[in-house]
Amino acid sequence: MRDADLTIRRITLPVPFPLKTANVYLVGTPGGTILVDTAFYTPDAWERLRTEVITFTADCGPLRAIVLTHHHPDHVGMAGRLQEYYEIPVLASPGEAKLIAQVWGPCAGRHDTEFYRLHGMPAIVLDTVTREHEGLLLALAPLPRVEVIIAGRPLAFGGLEFAPVITPGHSPAHLCLWHAASGSLLVGDHLLPRITPNIGWDPYSGSDPLDDFLAALGEVERLFVQKAYPGHGLPIDDVSARITELRVHHAERLHATRALLDGDALTGYQVAERLFGADLSPQEVRFAVVETLAHLEYLRRRGDIATERRGRHVVYRVR
Repeated sequence: MRDADLTIRRITLPVPFPLKTANVYLVGTPGGTILVDTAFYTPDAWERLRTEVITFTADCGPLRAIVLTHHHPDHVGMAGRLQEYYEIPVLASPGEAKLIAQVWGPCAGRHDTEFYRLHGMPAIVLDTVTREHEGLLLALAPLPRVEVIIAGRPLAFGGLEFAPVITPGHSPAHLCLWHAASGSLLVGDHLLPRITPNIGWDPYSGSDPLDDFLAALGEVERLFVQKAYPGHGLPIDDVSARITELRVHHAERLHATRALLDGDALTGYQVAERLFGADLSPQEVRFAVVETLAHLEYLRRRGDIATERRGRHVVYRVR
């Protein structure tokens, strides 16, 4: 996409996760280039991205900074390596900067095991999820040194102004970048064109991430957006229509989640199995459980269902 002084190039890179690929964006301004997100390190992805940077910066000027939308591994994976290679700053929202260190740093995962056990994840499944996380810790090294972006304070890159928009839900302090003059929104995983972003109640998320997400959809809806550039899939031309589809999806999922508790009390893991099935990868299992918990907590906080402790587990039931 080219709009006067702004050029955006989408690069799709392979990632070793169920979605298979992730988008990163080279954004050209009169004063140089910024990179939004970095995908995940593999030798092939590293070489492909380096080649794309060389080609793009030949026309748009040198790489000046990296902006991360959120802390998930398919978005921050090469940030530390790129920072060392190009000697440039890495920027993120304050909340996501904190989570990069908390989730992927030396103390990562200390409390996650008990959280998943409490919500019914069997020991054998928990072991596979834990081992996957340990593998990611090694792959993400070195972690970047992150500078924070302050919401409400415009960012100036190369003479152009971008507005940081905090959109919690998929991640607690997820960041979008809005270029108002062209109506361009670099939207990360807040909006995706074909699948619904995972909205999870994680050990480190806010108390009601689904409510946060739905509210953030309204924030985006109030912006002038001609095209949204997502972290996975093709650009989104009709943002309003996609937001409507996501609202409908979550209303249907809330109804289905509530219906599963009629006449039964279930752990979050048991509800997730009924909603998503049992044949899932470790990452898909974790995503299924935390997304289910986000919907259960949304219902609980509105008085539709309740929780109680049964042995080592928390179960959800109809009031």
